[in-house]
Amino acid sequence: MKSKRFSSNLGLLSVFLPLFVVCNEVRAATLIWDGTGAGNANWSTKQNWGSGPGSGFAQDDFLIFGGNLRLTNTNNVTAGTNLIGITFNNTAGAFVLAGNSVTLGGNITNNDADLQTINLPLILSGSRTFDAVSGNLAVGGVISESSVGVGALVKSGSNTLTLSGANTYTGLTTVSNGILLLSGSGTLGAATGAVTVSGGTLNLGGLTRTRTGTITLSGGAINNGTLTNNGSAYDVRSGSASAILGGSAGLTKTTAGTVTLSGTNTYSGATAVNAGGKLTIASTGTINGTSGITITGGELNYNSATALSQAISFSGTGGTLSGSGTITPAVAITNGNTYTAGELGAAGTQALSGGITFNGGSIFSWDLSAGLTDPGANTANSGSYDRVTGAAAGTGAIFRIISRDSFATAFWNTNKSWNNIFTSGSLSSIFSTISGSGIVWNGSRGNVADRGSFTISGSTLAWSAIPEPTSALTGILLGLGLMRRRRTA
Repeated sequence: MKSKRFSSNLGLLSVFLPLFVVCNEVRAATLIWDGTGAGNANWSTKQNWGSGPGSGFAQDDFLIFGGNLRLTNTNNVTAGTNLIGITFNNTAGAFVLAGNSVTLGGNITNNDADLQTINLPLILSGSRTFDAVSGNLAVGGVISESSVGVGALVKSGSNTLTLSGANTYTGLTTVSNGILLLSGSGTLGAATGAVTVSGGTLNLGGLTRTRTGTITLSGGAINNGTLTNNGSAYDVRSGSASAILGGSAGLTKTTAGTVTLSGTNTYSGATAVNAGGKLTIASTGTINGTSGITITGGELNYNSATALSQAISFSGTGGTLSGSGTITPAVAITNGNTYTAGELGAAGTQALSGGITFNGGSIFSWDLSAGLTDPGANTANSGSYDRVTGAAAGTGAIFRIISRDSFATAFWNTNKSWNNIFTSGSLSSIFSTISGSGIVWNGSRGNVADRGSFTISGSTLAWSAIPEPTSALTGILLGLGLMRRRRTA
């Protein structure tokens, strides 16, 4: 009898349990706030939600806020209740959400131009996107993470997300668009978490924040404050940083992009410029830490108004040193590496207080903006060109000429010379080859077909022009005329 009754109960259970599960699944709903509930602005009041199952906010609902009623409202349901996401639609006024914490199982989106403020605590159960697509978002509640997963935050949308809570989530913070602004006690999660700026701006709000997690700049900007990094080296790939980069970490420039630093940086670790990219130190920027700088296949473009006191070394080939800022230590350019004043491809002037040595196979890239007209034969210092305040030395190096104007222009019609490219040093002792586009080295001079040739003698670079055909013909005819006169006489 017991056995039959048990079997019967199991049968009933097998019928009603799926119904219970289905009912439980159906309860997850999309609720739209209209704030029409009598007497309060609580989330548990079902009349405040204009559509939905009619029982107020509950587990796993998706919340949409719109309209202008009861803009300041309170989550009074159980703390930590999970919701699928929060959206402010395009009819929303300026809402302020307060009360108990929620576990965020989805994203937060502002589709309205008004500022939306969330002052209740948020618990992240994974990576969540805060999308300020049409208007700003401000989160004053602490952002933490659940026990079931690492919390991560992604800032998207072209507007501003402001964080003012002492946030504790441990996952990655990513700025991909717009502005992520810190205010008050605001943090980028736990100090151990990684931070990546791939687009938009990380605005530190004038604050100082200490990190030990990896900090990556792959696009966009970091500004207005100080990052103190006591972990692995700053990983900079593309973008700019006017914020002060400090701490015991170093800084490594990787990938082919350009990074510009314009802050008075105080980080004490080594600086490495790698992988073909360009690290530019702007006029207001510094990298005057206690460790040196190594260039491995990339370009260091130093333009700071503060003299560089760190030693520079090259590793491997394909590296470039350039700029207009003063460099105090002696510089040695090794085989397969390049130095140019100013920028590669643009004339400039740089002071090298300790002088520069060109080792065998190294390259001096000399930029000249010649102009389209001819200033005349043997005009001293003609054109705009690279100049170095400092002594040059070395042997077996390459003098590479980069003319910004075609050799077909009138500038090249007459002889030219340049004798102040370096403050001192014998160019003919240092450089064994002249190269450049359209220039063919024949062992003693760099020839430009049908136009002329470059030679080096002592401290002077000279251009010898081939006379124009009309000039040459005139000379021949004059010569013949003189000979005829002599014979007649």
